Parts: sequence; C-alpha cells; structure tokens
Amino acid sequence: MDVNTTAARELGEFVQNDFESYKHLGACFKNLAKHHGKGRFDYDLAVKGVRHVTDPAAKRYHEQYGWPGRRWFDIFTVWDRNVVAEELVQMFQSNIAIGDCWWDDTDSDIEEG
Repeated sequence: MDVNTTAARELGEFVQNDFESYKHLGACFKNLAKHHGKGRFDYDLAVKGVRHVTDPAAKRYHEQYGWPGRRWFDIFTVWDRNVVAEELVQMFQSNIAIGDCWWDDTDSDIEEG
C-alpha cells in the first residue's frame, strides 16, 4: 500500500494481516464484485463500504497496540481511514482487472467429497 502517513500505513498493513479484518475485507470485496458484475459499481460508495472494514480494524489495532490516554479516532483520523479505504478499493479494482478474485470461494479447484 502506498499511503502518506505512518498511521495510515500501519492501518493498511493491519487490515491485510489481521485475520478478522482480512476476512471482513474478503466479504466486502465479494459484495463489491457482485455490484461490479451487475454494472452498478460506484467508486465513492465502494470507499464508504470499505470504511466498514477500516473503522473496526482501527479500533482493534488500538485495543491490541494502542497508546494509553489516546483515543483510537485521534490516532487513526478520518483522513487516514479514508486513504486506506481508497487504497483497498484500488487494490480491488486491480484484482478485478487481472481476474484475481481471491475473495470468491465458489471457484475452488479443490474437489470435495
């Protein structure tokens, strides 16, 4: 991720490396892919949707590694969370463009049974 502030960079890395956040991001991307497939993809709404991943991730990061006496939203400002959400949406668009839909568990090559 190419973000400007240390807080945004930390949050972006946390989202991609924290299991709960990554799972939540996959569900969000699956929803965005559905809208993209139907021709209803809207970048601004996608960023707003991904904020439903970045905000809880910022809270979880603060719970795990936070600074005493500082609130999570003072450390991860709205601007930081928006930057990370925009970077994640751009990552989604890049993945869609190359056909890498890692969030889609229906196209598994593993046979069950």
